[in-house]
Amino acid sequence: MDVTVRWLDDPENVIERCGPMFAAQPVEATTVAAALVQRAAVGAADGYRWAVVESDGRPVGVVSVDVPTRRSAVFVAASDSDRLVVDALADAVVDAGLGGLPLSAEMRVGAAYAARQAVALGVGAIGGVSIQLQRFDPTAGAEALESAPEVRLASEGDVGWLCDWFVGFDRETFDQGFDPEPAVRSKLGALWLLEVDGAPVSMAAASPAAFGVRRLHAVYTPPAARGRGFGSAVTIGVVREVLGGGDRAALFADLANPITVPMYQRLGFEPVAEHQNWTFDQR
Repeated sequence: MDVTVRWLDDPENVIERCGPMFAAQPVEATTVAAALVQRAAVGAADGYRWAVVESDGRPVGVVSVDVPTRRSAVFVAASDSDRLVVDALADAVVDAGLGGLPLSAEMRVGAAYAARQAVALGVGAIGGVSIQLQRFDPTAGAEALESAPEVRLASEGDVGWLCDWFVGFDRETFDQGFDPEPAVRSKLGALWLLEVDGAPVSMAAASPAAFGVRRLHAVYTPPAARGRGFGSAVTIGVVREVLGGGDRAALFADLANPITVPMYQRLGFEPVAEHQNWTFDQR
């Protein structure tokens, strides 16, 4: 199979070229596709670049590079997950001077991509946290949907105290340290709260719809409110909102967390693929 790589800086152009590939596997492509759609919605790449691999003029793989934050994500179409495609993506990124950036990808694709770049750069590739991509099955989750609680959208008046929740969520997950206020404001309109007796007890957000899929994230219950099922409740509440808008729901579950994986399965989520984050280090 002969492949070519082209770099694109216009998100609308990427959607036009890669739309059929993403539409064929919208859940599997969610990491790359959601960020792409978000960039298109604001009408600017905001520092993103995309390397698209094509075979016979048809896109078969893409890597998105967030240049300002120095992160990347890789998606290769399942029917074309040939090592040649992965190698072409890895080589293109290295040749563009963007090699060695932390990346997220389906486990097998990510391992091959990271290994290829590690050899080219003379560095070590380090596999990080393993997460499981899951999609919601309305049939399996019918009972949970019937009893889903009402959730409300966060508003401007919630921003102040939500900053504390976002800091707490970051400490327990990525531990990157960041200014929470812009992060909170960026999610208004897609961040829901579960309340008990008028007081918020849990939150969950959903990514913009990308090819009919919205991915839940930032599911968080503060420590003082845990152990009472609020995480499950806010999750299924947001799933109902997503389905009501005509989209499918997906999420990532931390495989090392003994609570969340079975919780999501009880709600009606089913596994799709395992993903892994990779970083690079000097030998």
